[in-house]
Amino acid sequence: LSEVGLEKFKILVFDEVKKSVCNTILVLINQERDGETIDRSVIRESVRLFEQMGLGSLDVYINDFEEHFLESTKTYYASKANEWNDSLSTPDYLICAEKAIDSEKARVSAYLNIESEERTLAVVIDTVLKDKEDEIINKENSGCLSLFRNYQIEHLERLYKLYCKVTNGIQPIADLLKKHILECAETKIDERKSRIASGTSKSKKDEDDPTFMNDIITIHDINIKLINDIFNQNTLFQKAIKDAFETFINHDIGGKEKSAAVMSAYCDHLLKGKSSLNDEAEIETFLDKTIVIFSYLSDKDIFAEIYRGQLYKRLLNETTTNTDLEAKMISKLDYANGQSFTAKMVGMLHDMKLS
Repeated sequence: LSEVGLEKFKILVFDEVKKSVCNTILVLINQERDGETIDRSVIRESVRLFEQMGLGSLDVYINDFEEHFLESTKTYYASKANEWNDSLSTPDYLICAEKAIDSEKARVSAYLNIESEERTLAVVIDTVLKDKEDEIINKENSGCLSLFRNYQIEHLERLYKLYCKVTNGIQPIADLLKKHILECAETKIDERKSRIASGTSKSKKDEDDPTFMNDIITIHDINIKLINDIFNQNTLFQKAIKDAFETFINHDIGGKEKSAAVMSAYCDHLLKGKSSLNDEAEIETFLDKTIVIFSYLSDKDIFAEIYRGQLYKRLLNETTTNTDLEAKMISKLDYANGQSFTAKMVGMLHDMKLS
């Protein structure tokens, strides 16, 4: 009798009113989205009726309510996305998108079937994030490049968290990180060229430019910290920084000398104690950072040749500050590039020890 009663109720009552009830529920939900207060209990009980009319399945709920709900959700947020994009900066847009996702999750929990959550959030994410990604991340004065330039951690963290939800949403952001790093490097290369052209460099040799190396190390440190702290060591961002550094380190950096010579001269500068660093641990830290930059270098053999020449001068002229530090540096190069790369350097240290 219970089953027959439900079947008759469905045919005689539910099927007659389901369309108007569904439309009314959707109007109320949109009113709530706009900030109005509605009676959630009425919606919850109405939705339960859609569930019960499936007589053991969710087919009626999905076909007669959820499909219309998802369509209405897409229409609503498409309009909102256009409105936000026209009037808000990228950070403010992301805040609105985050609130929208959270509110829809809470809405499903409050009065819809839990099975609707994944599909509802997918619609919201696609509509406000995926469909607008190009416009959001490239927005002038507030897009990704601006966030990177101004190191706006909070907004970058939100950007990453939201676009992790979007299929292939991270790649365009990683591409912009690469572009940002190349822009920073180009600025430092231009400054180096100006120093060489104006003769304001402390050394007459093009390769002896510790300022340039310190600038490059700083750029690397900042962006590695960003990847580790904000982007969860995501491989796409790791590849972006690797590609960026390989691109500019192995091209013209201003002056007659290549990066290999500048890098080796920087190591010579540190090991002779010419830097402002007096503590051995600090010097070793910067040597470690130089090794990281060295890993992006394609002219490693040229670096080795120049480094060997500078090493024997330091050893013979006794201008090195610490032979233990020399040994540690060679060990670092050995680890980075193999024993054959450092065999002659090791031999030099051994000869000095014997002599």
